[in-house]
Amino acid sequence: MNTLAEILSSKIRAEIFRILFGTRDDALHMREIERRSGFTTGTVQQELKKLHRLELIKKNRDGNRLYYQANREHPLYPEIRNIVLKTIGL
Repeated sequence: MNTLAEILSSKIRAEIFRILFGTRDDALHMREIERRSGFTTGTVQQELKKLHRLELIKKNRDGNRLYYQANREHPLYPEIRNIVLKTIGL
């Protein structure tokens, strides 16, 4: 699967984009992303791994907790953020 298809292919990915690329810039624990998205732990965890592999998100460890945040240095960050911001009100 090519990168574009991987980026645009799922509802959970769209929800994670909304959560991490939306109006807030802070890092979130995986459980918080799970709570906000309404998806199960396994589904969220799998998607976060894919997005991290594509370098669209960063992960930081604090003790035994992992926090995720949009990668602002990625070349697609402004485009994804703009799409998210334009669609939040729909």
